[in-house]
Amino acid sequence: YMLDQKDLVCLQVAAADSKSSFLYVFRFEGDLIAQVDEYSSVYDLSDMSLFDGAEITTDDAGLPERIDTADSQLDALNERDYSRLAETYNDDAIMYGSRGTDPYIGAESIVNGAQSFIRNFPTIEWSKYRTFGQGNIVCQQIATKNPLISFGHVMVFEGGKVSRSYQYYSEAVFSR
Repeated sequence: YMLDQKDLVCLQVAAADSKSSFLYVFRFEGDLIAQVDEYSSVYDLSDMSLFDGAEITTDDAGLPERIDTADSQLDALNERDYSRLAETYNDDAIMYGSRGTDPYIGAESIVNGAQSFIRNFPTIEWSKYRTFGQGNIVCQQIATKNPLISFGHVMVFEGGKVSRSYQYYSEAVFSR
């Protein structure tokens, strides 16, 4: 899938073996690529289509609200406000984590996964680098402190909430 928003392009690509996928965010200056950020994931895509039955739209009506919802997830994580985080997801939402774990199915499962992650990294803080979108898809670039991790996050919205979520990480940061 390719999301094209002015000078930014977000491209999701599945590997030929379907065992991993990649997220590329291109920033353009005029007709030239000025920056490329690469993120990867190791979840198995062999049994699913990329958006797993979610309807994709190109209508930008409501896009500012979707971007606000994506950004509010980071605030909820930093404040450890798990009920607020749960409110951003549909009850049957699916989140594919970046490290090859089974997907989290349902808002409660997604929140439990976030709580588990935070228990392992209790001083972690999230900050937004960039959030942009097109239609009902939002792409977000995130950095964390304590530990230092760089994430790419693609969300599909249905009914004003996140229905599908795909997380990617920057291999360069994890290998440090």
